Amino acid sequence: MMKKIFSILLVSLVFTIFTYEGVYASSMPAAPQLSAPAALLMDANSGVIIYSRNMSEIYYPASITKIMTALLAIELAEGDFDQRVHFSNTAVTSIPWNAAHIAMAEGDTLSLFEALMALMLRSANEVCNAVGEHFSVTAEEFSRQMSERAREIGAVNTNFTNPHGLHHQDHYTTAIDMALIMREAIRHPKFIEIMSTLSYQILPTERHAEIRSLNNTHAMIQPGHQFYREYVVGGKTGFTNEAGNTLVTYAKRDGMELIAVVLHNEGASRSYEDTAALFEFGFNMFGRVMIFDADDFSDQISIVESREGGSAVETSIIDVYARESVVMNLPLNLRATDISREVDIPSYLNPPVREGEQVGSIRLMHMNEQLATVPLFSATAAEPSLLTQPSGGVFPIIGESNGPIDLQTIIIASVAGVFVLLSSLILFERRRRRKRRELKIKLRRQRSVGRRTKYGYYGHGSHVGVRDYRSYRYREED
Repeated sequence: MMKKIFSILLVSLVFTIFTYEGVYASSMPAAPQLSAPAALLMDANSGVIIYSRNMSEIYYPASITKIMTALLAIELAEGDFDQRVHFSNTAVTSIPWNAAHIAMAEGDTLSLFEALMALMLRSANEVCNAVGEHFSVTAEEFSRQMSERAREIGAVNTNFTNPHGLHHQDHYTTAIDMALIMREAIRHPKFIEIMSTLSYQILPTERHAEIRSLNNTHAMIQPGHQFYREYVVGGKTGFTNEAGNTLVTYAKRDGMELIAVVLHNEGASRSYEDTAALFEFGFNMFGRVMIFDADDFSDQISIVESREGGSAVETSIIDVYARESVVMNLPLNLRATDISREVDIPSYLNPPVREGEQVGSIRLMHMNEQLATVPLFSATAAEPSLLTQPSGGVFPIIGESNGPIDLQTIIIASVAGVFVLLSSLILFERRRRRKRRELKIKLRRQRSVGRRTKYGYYGHGSHVGVRDYRSYRYREED
C-alpha cells in the first residue's frame, strides 16, 4: 500500500515539474528574427547579455567609432566644454570628398561642445580629426589612446586606426565590444545630452558667416518617423561599403535600460527593424530575479583572545548569517552561476561580540559590476573567556618559590590544568550546540512565512528564485 502511495506521489511530482517547466518556457518571449549577421542586446544596468548573435566576430564599425571618440574626448575634457578646437589643414583635407562633413575650413575653430555635437549628430569626419589633434597632437595618436581605453573597458577585440571610422583594414570591433563602449559612454550625462539632441545650430565661425544646422541622423528618436520609438534615448549610425550599415542604440523604459548593437546589415531600414525587434524582446525579458538566498548562506568566524605574553588562542566560534535575500528586476535569463560573491568577513574577531552585530558583508557581482551588497550578522554573542585571563582565572598559580620546583608538583599542576581545560571545553561545546539549535529554530521560524526581502516580498511556498534561476538562454545563431 505504501509503495503504491509513494508511486502516485512520485508521478504527480514529475508531472508538476514538467508542467511548470512547460509553462515557464511558454511564458518567455520568442527570440527575435534578425537580418544582421551580428547583434547583441545588453542590460545596461547589470551588463547581462539578453541576446547575442556572433557577438565576438570581427566586423568593421564605420561611424559608430565616434561613440569611442566622444567618450574619450569627454573624459579628457574634465568638464571644460568651452575650450576651442582648432582645425588644421590635415584635419580638413585628409578625408575623402564624399565623406560626411560640415564644411569646416583650415583656421576655423569650434568649442568642444559644438565639435561633439557635429561628430555625433552629423557624423562630421573632419571634426573627429580636429578633436583628435586637439587632445593628442595627431589623430593617429588619439586613435591609439582610443584603442587603449577600449581595452580598459573590456573591449579587447577592438582596434581603432582613426577617430572617425572611415574604412581601414586594421580598424575593427565586435558587437559585444561596442555594447561595452556604449555602456561606459552613457555613464556621462554630457554624452547622453549630446546623442539625444534632435537638432543643434552652430553659430558663425572664423571662416563661415552662416549658421549651420545639425540634425540627428538616428531615426528612432525623430517623432513622426516610421522607426520612431518613444523609449529610445539616442545612439549612433554608421555606414561604409565595407562595414555595411551599423547601429548602436540606447533605450530606457520603466527603469530598464538596454543597449542594442547591430553590425554589417544591408540597409538602414533593416538596422532599425532589427533594433526595434531587439528592444521589444528585451523589455519583455525582465522580471523579479532572486540573486541571493539568505537560507543558502552560512559561515563562521573564530573568536580569538590574547594571553599574557602575547600568545593568542581561539576560544570559540560564532555563526554568521544573512537576514535578507536579494531580489532584483533583471533579465530572466540570468543564471545563479552568472553571479559571483565577494565575501568580506574577518578571519577572526576579538570579544566582546554582540548577538546580531554586523560582522561583514557580501558583494554580489556580475561582469565586475556590483549589483547589491548583503550585510552579515553574528548569530550569537561572544564574551571574553576566563581561560585567557592572565591571573585570577581557572589556571592555578603554583606557589612562589625561590628554589627549583619538584617534579611531583609540576605533574600535579599539569594534570589539574588539563582537567580544568577539558571540563571548560566540554561545557563550552554543550553551550555552543544548544545555542546553535536554538538559533536554527529561531531562523526557521523567521524565514518560514511572509519574509520581507530588501527588494520585495515573498512567502512560504513561493516560486520566486525557482523560476528565476531556470537556465534559459537562447542559442547563438550561426
